[in-house]
Amino acid sequence: MADPIQLQHLQTGSLSAERQYQSQRNLPELQKRLFEAEVLKQFELTQHTVEESEKTERNRIDGRRREQQAGNEHGPGRQKKDKESEQQPPFQQKIVKGEDGTIKHLDVKI
Repeated sequence: MADPIQLQHLQTGSLSAERQYQSQRNLPELQKRLFEAEVLKQFELTQHTVEESEKTERNRIDGRRREQQAGNEHGPGRQKKDKESEQQPPFQQKIVKGEDGTIKHLDVKI
């Protein structure tokens, strides 16, 4: 008759072999599930990225529209001018001379 310890080892080995067989038998199905889960994850990530880029594009287009509408409200040529450009006529040269008559600064607008 077999030793009880050997019998226990044989039963454990048999159960282990059965589990391994079942795992290998179910392996293609498990791999398929993992693949499907990864594909779904990538699809959701892509959808999220597409939605974010569409929002960004819409915001950019809306910003352009607002700028154009603001520009149209002022009308062409109705933009505010700087005080400095209003005071000085165009093409005026600014010459700063020192006490001895030498030119210290020459500002020429072209």
